[in-house]
Amino acid sequence: MHTVEHEEVAKAFKALGDQTRLKMFEYICACGCCSEGELARTPTVGEVAEQVLGQTQTSSTASFHLKELRQAGLIHMEKRGKYICCCVRPEALLLVQNFLSRPGLTELQIAPKPTESPTSQGDNT
Repeated sequence: MHTVEHEEVAKAFKALGDQTRLKMFEYICACGCCSEGELARTPTVGEVAEQVLGQTQTSSTASFHLKELRQAGLIHMEKRGKYICCCVRPEALLLVQNFLSRPGLTELQIAPKPTESPTSQGDNT
């Protein structure tokens, strides 16, 4: 993986490291991926704010989080009439997926946490 790819993956993970943005991204993904220009089934900014944040109107909070996802290259936004529609950038999903499925990452084995035996607790003899 090249340095540029590392930068792109790091930007994506940083954006998704916030719980609100992760929920927004998950909601937009669930609505269906699309290519730029194919925005027929994509949610509007207002729908994302309502479904994820429970807000009936778009707030500065929703706008901020969507801007962060857009700047990380995870979503595309396009004005359609009086609405702004959001869709996932498939190439961004592929970049993250390829990173997580790299050899070495898929073979990682996490050792289970050692548990304390009941006899070792409080035994001062």
